[in-house]
Amino acid sequence: MGQLTIPRKLYPAMAAGQAILALMGPGTDVGEMVIEYDIGIRVAQGDSEGMAKELVSLLNDPERVLSLNSHSRMVFEQNCTREISIGLYLEILDKAVKY
Repeated sequence: MGQLTIPRKLYPAMAAGQAILALMGPGTDVGEMVIEYDIGIRVAQGDSEGMAKELVSLLNDPERVLSLNSHSRMVFEQNCTREISIGLYLEILDKAVKY
């Protein structure tokens, strides 16, 4: 399912400038986005040791958390606002009508 859906809490969290904890493996849209845009951490489902390690790392590096938070908000503003989303939907509908 990770390759087919985007969790509904992702965009509100990004809008609020929160780092993302993606419990998804490589090859998923959200997991790849988290790494590519440096907006949080990605841990494969079931990797409890990996998650603990990542969380301890973040607890020990508050500046990193602030950076992830900042990147999260910035990526939202550049890619996910209502205006941008509506524009993308209109492009898709326009292409579908012309097809």
